[in-house]
Amino acid sequence: MGGSTFFFLTGFPMSGWDYECERIIKFEKRNVLGLVITTEIWIVIYNCFNAWYYQTPLNGKIMIENMLFFRPTEMSHMWYMPVIIGIYLFIPLIINGLNHTDVRSMFIPLSVAFLALFVIPVVDVFLLANGKSAISSLLDLSFSGGAYGFCIILGCLIRKGVFDRIKTIALILIGLGSFCFTVFMQIYSDMQGVDYNVWYNAATLILADLSIFLLISRMKFTSGKIAANISICAFGIYLVHNPINMILLRYFEPASRVVRLGVGVLVTFLISWGIVFVGSKIKGVSRILFFIKS
Repeated sequence: MGGSTFFFLTGFPMSGWDYECERIIKFEKRNVLGLVITTEIWIVIYNCFNAWYYQTPLNGKIMIENMLFFRPTEMSHMWYMPVIIGIYLFIPLIINGLNHTDVRSMFIPLSVAFLALFVIPVVDVFLLANGKSAISSLLDLSFSGGAYGFCIILGCLIRKGVFDRIKTIALILIGLGSFCFTVFMQIYSDMQGVDYNVWYNAATLILADLSIFLLISRMKFTSGKIAANISICAFGIYLVHNPINMILLRYFEPASRVVRLGVGVLVTFLISWGIVFVGSKIKGVSRILFFIKS
């Protein structure tokens, strides 16, 4: 659910901002260009790391294709970077449109998009699991930003208070029910011999994440120094964590599943946070390498 949360958080703080021409140009130069530079640096780092990790020659042609976004970078979390760069290019324009749009007028297009983008993929899982053909929708919703753009719009709507009338108990029930159904869907498809990995186009996954996000947004927190620093370092941790995790799990391969889980989650997080924390104190490194805005 981390990916959809990222997209909620992208739309959430931007709702209400007024992007005039000069501010849009400043956003593109500071945020989009900065993000591209950071991404390019990490593509080089990942290619060098993979060459060392797998003991293979560094392939300059593949690295250039990665940097031009012609070929996926061989690092599981890097699918997100080309997506967010593409979104950042247009998000000021989209936010301006949303800020001048009555929420009521968005009900029909968002309902259609939800059915096409999120409900049909769930139906397809059960059709395939029962030997039926999947549904093929010809409706082109790429102009809406697809599933990721939909989640960003949801983030804006959360900020506007569209979901405030939903009672907390209802959110808890929706969240638990959606999460349990998502787990059941994964297990059922596996039992039926269907190779399915839950992705962000699953309606129940989005509903579960949305419910959790809304519940957390209603809580009152006193942000301490540690929590504040983690939030500042979060994107850098995202960039660092995968190579750290790969190294640790190689050395802990003989260990039990519980130990590997602990290493893969807790130890990876702590080491990644430590690296980013130290790097954030070095002038120039924090902005370029970890995209930490001063």
